[in-house]
Amino acid sequence: MVEHGGVPQTIQVAVIGAGMAGLAAARELVSLGLSVAVFDEGLDPGGRARSSQLPIDTPRGPLPICEWVEQLADEVVRGGAKLFLESAVLGQFADRTLAVLRKDRVETVRADAVVYATGARTDGLLFSGWTRPQVITAEAARRLAVTDRVALGRRGVIVGYVDESLALARELVACGVDEVVIVRADHPVEDIPGAADCLAGRPEVMHDWVIREAHGGRLMTHVTLVHRQTGQVIQHPCDFVVLNHLVTPAIEGLQLAGARFVYELALGGWVPLYDRGLRTTVTGVYVAGSVTGVESPEVDLLSGLIAGLTVASDLTNTFKENGANPARTGPEVGIAGEVEALWDRIRAASPERKVQARERIFGAFAHANRSTEGNAWSRDGFHPYKAVAHVHRTSTRTVEPWVVVCRCEDNNLADIRTALRQGARSPDDVKRLTRCGMGLCQWRACRTLVSEVISETLGIPMDGVPFPNVRFPLRPVSLGLLTAGAVEDGTVRSVLSEVEDNV
Repeated sequence: MVEHGGVPQTIQVAVIGAGMAGLAAARELVSLGLSVAVFDEGLDPGGRARSSQLPIDTPRGPLPICEWVEQLADEVVRGGAKLFLESAVLGQFADRTLAVLRKDRVETVRADAVVYATGARTDGLLFSGWTRPQVITAEAARRLAVTDRVALGRRGVIVGYVDESLALARELVACGVDEVVIVRADHPVEDIPGAADCLAGRPEVMHDWVIREAHGGRLMTHVTLVHRQTGQVIQHPCDFVVLNHLVTPAIEGLQLAGARFVYELALGGWVPLYDRGLRTTVTGVYVAGSVTGVESPEVDLLSGLIAGLTVASDLTNTFKENGANPARTGPEVGIAGEVEALWDRIRAASPERKVQARERIFGAFAHANRSTEGNAWSRDGFHPYKAVAHVHRTSTRTVEPWVVVCRCEDNNLADIRTALRQGARSPDDVKRLTRCGMGLCQWRACRTLVSEVISETLGIPMDGVPFPNVRFPLRPVSLGLLTAGAVEDGTVRSVLSEVEDNV
């Protein structure tokens, strides 16, 4: 049952995100006797998994992912967890207090531990016509076709020469699309060894063709494709285009909390640093699911179990060290063997490139300085070997200067490049000159695009492009809701209040 009352003032564990990983972590935690609150801004639990009909192995045998995640949500609620839907977390303060937007009010909850299972989102791709209504992301295509039963069209094009595109193509065909072809995005993620192994020889894959432009009037009629070897140009008829080249972890909440990150393109780009127990560099903050690196729903489920075990173990030890009431500590949790067994299952279910990327993250975590708190450092991220990632390049896909980059503020590619010629060296510099990133999405839709333009234009590796700054609140909210019940202290504050003295 979904909670309709107020948010509790204190809770042992707050889980942000009610997708596969968040629900798996919550189920593990309530089974070990901990009090748990799960927050999700969606109308229904399940996240991206709710729109997938692919099978997954469960204790009850193979089930469609969408059915299994519904059963998981029921088990979480029956176990005693509080599930708050339509509840967006606006940010985390230093004492692990979360501000939660619930329709017409903002409430706070103090947690002993916070699990970020915020998932991931598909990035945009710059080409003429990419902002047309018929160009959609993979998660939007699944939601429309699988969950909402909306007919996307008879002929579709998936952009992204990666293994994940084949499963998406099969799902769309199962939902009634007559023809789906897969083409290249001309993006560096497609050049990672092993990224497209399962596409070899597939009849629905146009192996050497790259998207260049989408055409049509009120409805899409065709796309222009260019052959990356010969330069031949063709027109391919289609009704819609699905972007599926790069799915990026949703890290804004972790950035605001003060976590550190490392760049791993095989896992989607910037991901938080974490150890084998999925602890981040912020004490009491953990991660699970696609925010740790974009993988399959099965891996999301397993990572949620790891996070749940780790949190339960850590809280049990902390409470006992502090002389807490034994009734609050829950059972003694010995997790080393269980966690390693779960990692063995993850390694068996993951491509080698992603296994290696996670091992690098574990190594980087061991070298990270975890004493720094606050948000100032996060504009640079962290890497023990700074600036070793790729410089963003395209070889075939040409982008015209008038192509829009930031849809909220209507900034095009020429605007971004002009700002760089004027001295901008970071997304925040670009924002000050163009208002890019200041719209409703608050960088979520254009952060990667702007970083890629900076990397390509200035020749800077992607892990050398600073993060855009993130400020509270993470979602648009009226000042009236934020100030309700506030007591005036007579102090004038501004964005400069966020800048530390030593920066």
